[in-house]
Amino acid sequence: MHGKILASSALFASSLASIVTPSASAADPTITPGPNYELFRKQNNDRFMGWVEFDGTWTTQNCETDVTYFQSAGHWRCCATSSAGCDIPKACVSGSLIYDGSVLGSTGSLTFPCTSVYDDPSLRSFTVCNTAYMYQNEQDASPETNVNCGVSSVNWSYYRVQPEEAKTTPYIIQFQRIGDAN
Repeated sequence: MHGKILASSALFASSLASIVTPSASAADPTITPGPNYELFRKQNNDRFMGWVEFDGTWTTQNCETDVTYFQSAGHWRCCATSSAGCDIPKACVSGSLIYDGSVLGSTGSLTFPCTSVYDDPSLRSFTVCNTAYMYQNEQDASPETNVNCGVSSVNWSYYRVQPEEAKTTPYIIQFQRIGDAN
């Protein structure tokens, strides 16, 4: 009788072991976030703005020293690396740049004449509104915008990825502030 209990005990233990023994199973799926523009920017020099055509010649442009390329909420700009943030004008009307006041610690919009927004005295003659469009590539239908001031009304188109036409024509590299391009 003792042998029967021992045998049935062994069978029960064997059955129990098969229930609790770990087995290989598929891991829970992990959802990863999509690509981030930060990643795209880091693939380039932080100062790299993009490709632009001047009088039939393609050129790459970079933000000045101590300034980095920044884009947010449909707008882009070169911003000082020493600043805590980047105040990007949202519009330009009649020679005045319009900023989101909440970014600058105010309510509503803030308007500043073009003649007062530039530190460099040589840029204070910039009184006409301009727009620089930043396309990620030639297929981009919704470019980021950079509203700025210049000496004449000009719209620029920049491309973060080198356009096909720029691969077959000579190009030069320049460092330039937006607004100086006029």
